[in-house]
Amino acid sequence: AVFVGYINFDRIIGGPAYRAIYEAALKLVELNVIKEVTFAVVTSQLTADYMGVDSTPVFRMYLWNETKEYNGLHVGENLVRWVVRNIHQVTVWLTPPGIKSLTLAPYISDGPVLIMFTPTLSFQNYDMLREIALEYYNCQKHQSVSLLARYIAYHLEEKILQLKHLDIVCEKQKSKEENFNIPVQIINQPWNNSSFVKNRKQSKLGWADSICQLGANKQTILNYYMF
Repeated sequence: AVFVGYINFDRIIGGPAYRAIYEAALKLVELNVIKEVTFAVVTSQLTADYMGVDSTPVFRMYLWNETKEYNGLHVGENLVRWVVRNIHQVTVWLTPPGIKSLTLAPYISDGPVLIMFTPTLSFQNYDMLREIALEYYNCQKHQSVSLLARYIAYHLEEKILQLKHLDIVCEKQKSKEENFNIPVQIINQPWNNSSFVKNRKQSKLGWADSICQLGANKQTILNYYMF
Protein backbone atom coordinates (compact mmCIF):
# COMPACT_ATOMS: atom_id res chain seq x y z
CA ALA A 1 0.00 0.00 0.00
CA VAL A 2 1.09 3.57 -0.71
CA PHE A 3 -0.17 6.43 1.44
CA VAL A 4 0.12 9.74 -0.41
CA GLY A 5 -0.38 13.19 1.01
CA TYR A 6 -1.10 15.97 -1.46
CA ILE A 7 0.10 19.09 0.34
CA ASN A 8 0.53 22.67 -0.81
CA PHE A 9 3.88 24.09 0.35
CA ASP A 10 3.39 27.55 -1.14
CA ARG A 11 1.81 29.40 1.77
CA ILE A 12 3.11 27.39 4.71
CA ILE A 13 5.93 24.87 5.00
CA GLY A 14 4.00 21.66 5.44
CA GLY A 15 1.84 22.70 8.32
CA PRO A 16 -0.21 20.25 10.40
CA ALA A 17 -0.87 18.02 7.38
CA TYR A 18 2.80 17.36 6.74
CA ARG A 19 3.57 16.83 10.43
CA ALA A 20 0.73 14.33 10.66
CA ILE A 21 1.92 12.22 7.73
CA TYR A 22 5.52 12.39 8.98
CA GLU A 23 4.56 11.19 12.47
CA ALA A 24 2.36 8.44 11.02
CA ALA A 25 5.20 7.20 8.81
CA LEU A 26 7.57 6.96 11.78
CA LYS A 27 5.01 5.12 13.88
CA LEU A 28 4.17 2.57 11.19
CA VAL A 29 7.86 1.85 10.62
CA GLU A 30 8.02 0.83 14.27
CA LEU A 31 5.02 -1.45 13.85
CA ASN A 32 6.11 -2.97 10.54
CA VAL A 33 9.84 -3.06 9.86
CA ILE A 34 9.50 -4.36 6.29
CA LYS A 35 7.56 -1.22 5.32
CA GLU A 36 4.50 -2.74 3.70
CA VAL A 37 2.98 0.74 3.81
CA THR A 38 4.98 3.39 1.95
CA PHE A 39 4.44 7.09 2.58
CA ALA A 40 4.88 9.82 -0.01
CA VAL A 41 4.20 13.55 -0.22
CA VAL A 42 3.21 15.36 -3.42
CA THR A 43 3.85 19.11 -3.42
CA SER A 44 3.34 19.78 -7.13
CA GLN A 45 -0.08 21.13 -8.02
CA LEU A 46 0.30 19.83 -11.58
CA THR A 47 0.82 16.31 -10.27
CA ALA A 48 -2.13 16.70 -7.93
CA ASP A 49 -4.33 17.83 -10.82
CA TYR A 50 -3.20 14.85 -12.87
CA MET A 51 -4.18 12.52 -10.01
CA GLY A 52 -7.62 14.13 -9.75
CA VAL A 53 -6.99 16.20 -6.62
CA ASP A 54 -8.82 19.52 -6.80
CA SER A 55 -7.82 21.00 -3.44
CA THR A 56 -5.12 20.31 -0.88
CA PRO A 57 -4.34 18.88 1.59
CA VAL A 58 -5.71 15.46 0.65
CA PHE A 59 -4.66 12.05 2.00
CA ARG A 60 -5.15 8.92 -0.09
CA MET A 61 -4.11 5.32 0.35
CA TYR A 62 -3.56 3.37 -2.85
CA LEU A 63 -4.15 -0.33 -2.35
CA TRP A 64 -3.59 -3.15 -4.80
CA ASN A 65 -7.17 -3.02 -6.08
CA GLU A 66 -8.71 0.25 -4.86
CA THR A 67 -8.05 3.75 -3.52
CA LYS A 68 -9.29 5.10 -0.20
CA GLU A 69 -9.37 8.71 0.96
CA TYR A 70 -8.87 9.89 4.52
CA ASN A 71 -11.34 12.48 5.81
CA GLY A 72 -10.35 12.79 9.47
CA LEU A 73 -8.26 15.21 11.48
CA HIS A 74 -4.64 15.81 10.51
CA VAL A 75 -3.20 14.01 13.51
CA GLY A 76 -0.50 11.36 13.29
CA GLU A 77 -2.16 8.89 15.66
CA ASN A 78 -5.46 9.18 13.81
CA LEU A 79 -3.73 8.47 10.51
CA VAL A 80 -2.07 5.36 11.92
CA ARG A 81 -5.34 3.98 13.25
CA TRP A 82 -7.08 4.71 9.94
CA VAL A 83 -4.36 2.99 7.89
CA VAL A 84 -4.35 -0.12 10.10
CA ARG A 85 -8.15 -0.30 10.01
CA ASN A 86 -8.56 0.21 6.26
CA ILE A 87 -5.61 -1.61 4.75
CA HIS A 88 -6.16 -5.01 3.19
CA GLN A 89 -3.42 -7.06 1.59
CA VAL A 90 -3.08 -10.28 -0.34
CA THR A 91 -0.13 -11.26 1.88
CA VAL A 92 0.87 -10.39 5.43
CA TRP A 93 4.32 -10.64 7.01
CA LEU A 94 4.05 -11.97 10.57
CA THR A 95 6.76 -12.26 13.19
CA PRO A 96 5.64 -14.55 16.04
CA PRO A 97 7.25 -13.76 19.40
CA GLY A 98 8.75 -17.24 19.76
CA ILE A 99 6.38 -18.28 22.53
CA LYS A 100 2.80 -19.51 22.61
CA SER A 101 0.65 -16.75 21.15
CA LEU A 102 -2.41 -16.01 19.04
CA THR A 103 -0.51 -14.28 16.23
CA LEU A 104 -1.75 -16.68 13.56
CA ALA A 105 -5.26 -17.10 14.95
CA PRO A 106 -7.00 -14.28 13.01
CA TYR A 107 -5.67 -15.64 9.72
CA ILE A 108 -6.34 -19.36 10.08
CA SER A 109 -9.75 -19.24 11.77
CA ASP A 110 -11.70 -18.16 8.68
CA GLY A 111 -10.67 -20.97 6.36
CA PRO A 112 -7.76 -22.36 4.34
CA VAL A 113 -4.60 -20.28 4.35
CA LEU A 114 -1.18 -20.66 2.76
CA ILE A 115 1.64 -20.11 5.25
CA MET A 116 5.27 -19.77 4.21
CA PHE A 117 7.97 -20.03 6.86
CA THR A 118 11.06 -18.13 5.78
CA PRO A 119 14.00 -16.30 7.39
CA THR A 120 13.64 -12.59 7.93
CA LEU A 121 16.29 -11.71 5.35
CA SER A 122 14.80 -13.86 2.57
CA PHE A 123 12.58 -11.15 1.11
CA GLN A 124 12.78 -12.76 -2.34
CA ASN A 125 10.65 -15.64 -1.04
CA TYR A 126 8.08 -13.19 0.28
CA ASP A 127 8.02 -11.35 -3.05
CA MET A 128 7.34 -14.64 -4.81
CA LEU A 129 4.39 -15.25 -2.48
CA ARG A 130 3.06 -11.74 -3.17
CA GLU A 131 3.19 -12.34 -6.91
CA ILE A 132 1.28 -15.62 -6.59
CA ALA A 133 -1.34 -14.05 -4.31
CA LEU A 134 -1.96 -11.13 -6.66
CA GLU A 135 -2.53 -13.46 -9.58
CA TYR A 136 -4.79 -15.66 -7.45
CA TYR A 137 -7.04 -12.81 -6.29
CA ASN A 138 -7.14 -11.07 -9.67
CA CYS A 139 -10.23 -12.93 -10.83
CA GLN A 140 -11.41 -10.04 -13.01
CA LYS A 141 -8.02 -9.81 -14.72
CA HIS A 142 -7.58 -6.13 -13.95
CA GLN A 143 -4.69 -4.68 -15.91
CA SER A 144 -3.32 -2.67 -12.98
CA VAL A 145 -3.13 -5.75 -10.75
CA SER A 146 -1.49 -7.79 -13.50
CA LEU A 147 1.07 -5.04 -14.05
CA LEU A 148 1.84 -5.00 -10.33
CA ALA A 149 2.35 -8.77 -10.33
CA ARG A 150 4.67 -8.56 -13.34
CA TYR A 151 6.56 -5.71 -11.70
CA ILE A 152 7.16 -7.83 -8.60
CA ALA A 153 8.20 -10.80 -10.76
CA TYR A 154 10.69 -8.65 -12.69
CA HIS A 155 12.36 -7.32 -9.56
CA LEU A 156 12.32 -10.78 -8.02
CA GLU A 157 14.29 -12.08 -10.99
CA GLU A 158 16.76 -9.21 -10.60
CA LYS A 159 17.24 -10.01 -6.91
CA ILE A 160 17.90 -13.69 -7.68
CA LEU A 161 20.51 -12.76 -10.29
CA GLN A 162 22.18 -10.39 -7.83
CA LEU A 163 22.30 -13.11 -5.17
CA LYS A 164 23.85 -15.57 -7.64
CA HIS A 165 26.47 -13.01 -8.61
CA LEU A 166 27.18 -12.32 -4.95
CA ASP A 167 27.68 -16.04 -4.30
CA ILE A 168 30.23 -16.23 -7.13
CA VAL A 169 32.12 -13.21 -5.81
CA CYS A 170 32.16 -14.63 -2.28
CA GLU A 171 33.45 -18.01 -3.50
CA LYS A 172 36.28 -16.33 -5.42
CA GLN A 173 37.21 -14.24 -2.41
CA LYS A 174 37.13 -17.30 -0.17
CA SER A 175 39.36 -19.20 -2.60
CA LYS A 176 41.88 -16.36 -2.64
CA GLU A 177 42.02 -16.28 1.14
CA GLU A 178 42.55 -20.05 1.35
CA ASN A 179 45.36 -19.99 -1.23
CA PHE A 180 47.10 -17.00 0.29
CA ASN A 181 50.04 -18.24 2.38
CA ILE A 182 52.57 -15.96 4.03
CA PRO A 183 56.10 -17.43 3.73
CA VAL A 184 57.57 -18.02 7.17
CA GLN A 185 61.17 -19.06 7.89
CA ILE A 186 62.04 -20.42 11.31
CA ILE A 187 65.64 -19.90 12.50
CA ASN A 188 66.83 -21.80 15.53
CA GLN A 189 69.66 -19.38 16.30
CA PRO A 190 68.39 -16.01 17.58
CA TRP A 191 69.60 -12.92 15.78
CA ASN A 192 71.76 -10.56 17.79
CA ASN A 193 72.67 -7.22 16.27
CA SER A 194 75.70 -6.64 18.42
CA SER A 195 77.33 -4.24 15.97
CA PHE A 196 74.27 -1.97 15.99
CA VAL A 197 74.19 -1.94 19.78
CA LYS A 198 77.91 -1.26 19.93
CA ASN A 199 77.76 1.60 17.45
CA ARG A 200 74.73 3.03 19.23
CA LYS A 201 76.61 3.13 22.53
CA GLN A 202 79.66 4.72 20.96
CA SER A 203 77.74 7.34 18.99
CA LYS A 204 76.68 10.59 20.57
CA LEU A 205 73.81 10.84 18.05
CA GLY A 206 72.30 7.51 19.10
CA TRP A 207 70.27 5.47 16.58
CA ALA A 208 70.30 8.22 13.92
CA ASP A 209 74.07 7.92 13.52
CA SER A 210 73.83 4.14 13.12
CA ILE A 211 71.30 4.56 10.28
CA CYS A 212 73.53 7.05 8.52
CA GLN A 213 76.38 4.50 8.56
CA LEU A 214 74.35 2.26 6.24
CA GLY A 215 74.96 4.61 3.33
CA ALA A 216 75.65 8.17 2.46
CA ASN A 217 72.79 8.55 -0.02
CA LYS A 218 69.16 9.17 0.92
CA GLN A 219 67.87 6.17 -1.03
CA THR A 220 69.68 3.76 1.26
CA ILE A 221 68.21 5.43 4.33
CA LEU A 222 64.74 5.42 2.77
CA ASN A 223 64.98 1.71 2.01
CA TYR A 224 65.96 1.05 5.59
CA TYR A 225 62.91 2.82 6.93
CA MET A 226 60.57 1.09 4.51
CA PHE A 227 61.90 -2.31 5.45
